[in-house]
Amino acid sequence: MFSKKHSVCVECGVHFEPVSKELSAWGHLCAEHRKKPMEDSGRKKRLQVWVDANWERLEHQMNLEIVENAQKEAQKWHDMKETLGDVRPAMMGFARAK
Repeated sequence: MFSKKHSVCVECGVHFEPVSKELSAWGHLCAEHRKKPMEDSGRKKRLQVWVDANWERLEHQMNLEIVENAQKEAQKWHDMKETLGDVRPAMMGFARAK
């Protein structure tokens, strides 16, 4: 039916002409299903170029976020402890009841 010169899309099963070497990373996908991964790859490459030029600024932002997240986590535990109170007396009474 189809010669070996055709590829089959793993997403939809459509038969299509083989792709060029530039598109070989997506050779298992038809033109329609290849669009999104190709766009994502282009975005990642542009982002990597930007990151390479701005890594110091990003490192500073990352450190700020780490500290902020740690403070939020500590506050969450503090609030939980205040809400629950000291559960040790209740747990000791439970242990005696057994």
